[in-house]
Amino acid sequence: MIYSLTFLSGFLSVFCFYFSSEKIESNRKPAAIFLRKNKRLSMLPGVVFFGVSTVLLTITQGVLSGIFCSVVLWILLSSLTLLLAPFEKIRLTHLIALLSGMLSIELIANTIF
Repeated sequence: MIYSLTFLSGFLSVFCFYFSSEKIESNRKPAAIFLRKNKRLSMLPGVVFFGVSTVLLTITQGVLSGIFCSVVLWILLSSLTLLLAPFEKIRLTHLIALLSGMLSIELIANTIF
């Protein structure tokens, strides 16, 4: 369950930073419009979500490997966001399906092992 929460908080931090950028084209979604208009307000949740994912990984993996895994996860998520967001391929249903799949795999693995 920790890894699903880490993935979710890492994606939310990348999402906040991506839509607060001035270099992206306009997006009609209300969340993107809100994050673009309130830059300082959108940076705070981005930093908080990144901190949460780093702390969760540091608790489970140890200090150095947790920080390293957090940076690798954040680079992966930001690369995917930069690749897929301009084509509007990131949808809420896809994220819910991915997170529920990750959560079910984690729960099955924890009960078996």
